[in-house]
Amino acid sequence: MAALPRCDGIRVSGITLSRVSRILSAGHGDQVLLSLTTAELVSDRLPREVTLRDLGEHLLRDLAQPQRIFQLAAPGLCSEFPSLGAQRATPNNLPIPLTSFIGREVELAAIREQLRLTRLLTLSGPGGSGKTRLSIQVASSVADAFVDGTRFVELAPVSDPTFLPSAVAHALGLREEGVRKPEDVLTDFLKDKQVLLVIDNCEHMIEAVARLAQRLLARCPAITVLTTTREALAVPGELVFQVRPLTMPEVGASPLAEPKSLLQYESVRLFVERAAAAQPSFAADRQNLPSVAEICIRLDGIPLAIELAAARAKVLSVHQILARLNDRFRLLTGGSRTAMPRQQTLRAAIDWSFDLLPAPERALLRWLSVFAGGCTLVAAEAVASGAEIEIDVLEALSHLVNKSLVGVREEREKVRYQLLESVRQYAVEKLVEAGELDVVRDRHLDHFVELVEGAEPRLYGAGQLAALQAIETEGDNVRAALEWAASAHRTLPGLRLASRLGRYWAIRSEYSEGVFWLRRAMAAPNAAEYPADHAWAPFFLGYISFFKGDRSTMQQALHQGLEMAQACGDRRCEAYALDFLGVSAVEERDFALADQRFAESQRLMREVDDLWGVALTLWHMGQNKHEEHKNELALDLWKQALAIYQSLGDGFRTAVLLRVIGVEQVRTGDVESGLELLRQSLRIAVERRAKYEIANALWAFGEAAEKVMQGHFARPLLLGACGVYDSIGSLRSASANMVELGRARLWFDRHKEEVEAAFAEGRIPNIDEAIELAMAFQPNLTQPAASA
Repeated sequence: MAALPRCDGIRVSGITLSRVSRILSAGHGDQVLLSLTTAELVSDRLPREVTLRDLGEHLLRDLAQPQRIFQLAAPGLCSEFPSLGAQRATPNNLPIPLTSFIGREVELAAIREQLRLTRLLTLSGPGGSGKTRLSIQVASSVADAFVDGTRFVELAPVSDPTFLPSAVAHALGLREEGVRKPEDVLTDFLKDKQVLLVIDNCEHMIEAVARLAQRLLARCPAITVLTTTREALAVPGELVFQVRPLTMPEVGASPLAEPKSLLQYESVRLFVERAAAAQPSFAADRQNLPSVAEICIRLDGIPLAIELAAARAKVLSVHQILARLNDRFRLLTGGSRTAMPRQQTLRAAIDWSFDLLPAPERALLRWLSVFAGGCTLVAAEAVASGAEIEIDVLEALSHLVNKSLVGVREEREKVRYQLLESVRQYAVEKLVEAGELDVVRDRHLDHFVELVEGAEPRLYGAGQLAALQAIETEGDNVRAALEWAASAHRTLPGLRLASRLGRYWAIRSEYSEGVFWLRRAMAAPNAAEYPADHAWAPFFLGYISFFKGDRSTMQQALHQGLEMAQACGDRRCEAYALDFLGVSAVEERDFALADQRFAESQRLMREVDDLWGVALTLWHMGQNKHEEHKNELALDLWKQALAIYQSLGDGFRTAVLLRVIGVEQVRTGDVESGLELLRQSLRIAVERRAKYEIANALWAFGEAAEKVMQGHFARPLLLGACGVYDSIGSLRSASANMVELGRARLWFDRHKEEVEAAFAEGRIPNIDEAIELAMAFQPNLTQPAASA
């Protein structure tokens, strides 16, 4: 081996040459730089007019330790140069991450901006949301702004608040000084320092951290404090940055989405990178990315949960990981052995927060787990009512929000509270352990029965839109209540809830869901013991089955409802069952029987003073007369019904009558007036998202376009209507004799090959496109009209 070069008796190593090379690469032309070692060797040999300027410590590429660099200053040499091409090294003890930092570019920029505006910034968020990792990334990116360094204080291992000042002092490299308090030592040391102090995991000693931060900030004017916690410190001047989950695809994202489109989401990228680290053969592709996206959605975009799930890629496929998420607390274990215990499993991360809660907050968190899709304050108070533990729900809820265990979102000027799904599943386990599941689920069921019963009467009048919105907003909770009623044999509240949702399901065209829940409610044990409530369930089952074209179920259920109503003396339910049995008779072309049933229904409706029902029978009597080709009589009956619905403020039924009257006007040649009524009808139906009525209106527009010989408008409108009918299950199963849908079904049968090809090739206009086309339709009245 060749001897290493020597310089003035000093052997020069490869490491020395590497250091020299890195120092030279940091400098500029004509700039003479020296390392600390060289400066020490030559300092006492330099001429008097030659000096060394200390440029401080810098981090140089490939060198682990910061290097102190000096610049030679002498007569004839340029003395002013730009900053060195190396990062200035400031004292810091920031943990060195062993994995890459993914995403959060927007958050990083926002946090850096907030650090310019405040000396106390708190990163707040739920357990596992990545607060610690984000704080380290932020501190690294702003380190140059703090000439005296950046210090990281990990509080998770510190259990006693008494030792908080000592933990901070230790992170700063300070030693205890006899009888002096650690807090005084800290204050004296920091009073003239420009330091960024990162205090991590403060939630278990939040008050102690708040007091210390306030004192240090008051006495040390140049320091900045960055804390991570699940609850803000509530110190004057504090800014709070809420750490959100990683970006993730929306629920229901297309499984056919391009891989690149899914990889734009931070949560998906995190899973893919960590899965590849766990299993080098793992690769994201079109087959597994939809499942990766679903995993990220189900884990709420929480980094810790995603990393723990990705670690399972070593032994499970992505599809297997997704299938096991229902038991996520068993699946999501086995984190890094070097991580804090609470970061090794998802359960431990949530345990950490739960164990810090006082008893009232623990109880409320357990009770909130019964909600699906969040809840209002009123609903939270409902499940807390009657409990053995008396709780100020608003106060406890506020604390849970502050501690990042409950999220808040504003929805149509109302506040809703929601648990992350992992927290909710954890709280459900705690609810079961406490033996509270049945009683709290019963309170939840009772609350939503009351909510729906309060909204249902408004579905028949001026409060219709608000009532539809109220039920829709609580859709997930209503389904959870229905499921509990069915599975726990809460027969009476289950019947009450399902039957009072019948009108909602009918307006919104949610026929399949309505049939499912009504059948389950009717099949509950001892349902026959509640005839007054039970009778309405088969009525609505038959009513909804009519729109699905299921004549057999319609007939059977309506007769069952009629018999029950007559047996228990519910004259109103009897009247409605008779009315729809009359509609069934119209379908069967038995116009005399239909008239008989409508007349009896009309008599009963007036007897019980149900004006809405009177209008319903008038509308159906008009249908019967129209099928008998007694069009003038039909039109008169429809106008009577329309006047009643308008007086009651029922927009949905008003839309129905405007449509049938508009169709009749178009048929008789008054095209412009008829189309105006159709536009009014369609606007109202769209406003209520009433798909069946939207489809009826689109079909009416299509027929109007055909009548005025504008086929280029007619065909897409008719296809669009078929698409909407098909989306609610009414097209292919409907009877050709069905009063309103009959013409559409006959047209579909005649053009089935063409329509099916349009479906297969994606040429059916979607509902929004069809609505836009209908609203834009203007008849060309110079064209000869087709015969009626």
